[in-house]
Amino acid sequence: MKRLSRLVICVLLIGQASCSREPKPTDAALPNRIAGKWKHTRQNGEPVTIKPGATGLLEFRADGTLAYEEVTEIRVDGKVDSLNVKPSQGKYRFLDGENIEIEGEDRGQIKTWSVKAALKDNFLTLHKPYGQVDEFERVP
Repeated sequence: MKRLSRLVICVLLIGQASCSREPKPTDAALPNRIAGKWKHTRQNGEPVTIKPGATGLLEFRADGTLAYEEVTEIRVDGKVDSLNVKPSQGKYRFLDGENIEIEGEDRGQIKTWSVKAALKDNFLTLHKPYGQVDEFERVP
């Protein structure tokens, strides 16, 4: 009888502990958390220098679309001759609680790639598949 009552108490305590944890946001809530404008601040841990004519902004919209700038350097003899800054549009969707699939234009072609996202306070970190890490700060 003591074993049974201990078992019941343990089950109740475990149930209570699992209910008291903060729930993870569902996939449906994540676009609302990430929605907004973000300024590119760091790349691979180093401060980002925004190219002339660019803003460095990335905008995730709650409807699953995004806006960004595609910056292309035109080089002549190994030196930057000019920059082409082009506003671009794309789409995104959450694959799970931390991975985002992004579809957008990259050098004139529509491409799809996945990034791992981490959102803490007003800071967004995107881990790209080839190892680059981009950090953004929310713009009010």
